[in-house]
Amino acid sequence: MKPEDFDWKGGRVTHWTLNADENVPIQSSLDELVEDLVQVHFGTDTILDVGWYPECSIEGAFRIVVIQSMKWDKPVWASKCRNFLELRAKIPEAIDVALDQLIGMPLE
Repeated sequence: MKPEDFDWKGGRVTHWTLNADENVPIQSSLDELVEDLVQVHFGTDTILDVGWYPECSIEGAFRIVVIQSMKWDKPVWASKCRNFLELRAKIPEAIDVALDQLIGMPLE
């Protein structure tokens, strides 16, 4: 999975370490599945964030959140999934939510 696989619709990818091979079982990629995998900024105040919680654990899951105004404890949108196929479907949903937050917000 690469950043180029997605249409970020104006979002800026500021962090990407999601380098695990999608074609191998998730348990083979556990060492690479950490909390800080992806961060994309939309405008000045909205962040799409992806991480694996708990880090490096077979019991973990991808957590995808959209944050506004740095309120990490109160995401605008949040979802979880346990495999790459689901993650590929959830990221565009998160992009749309992030864009919805930009209505009336100043752009950088």
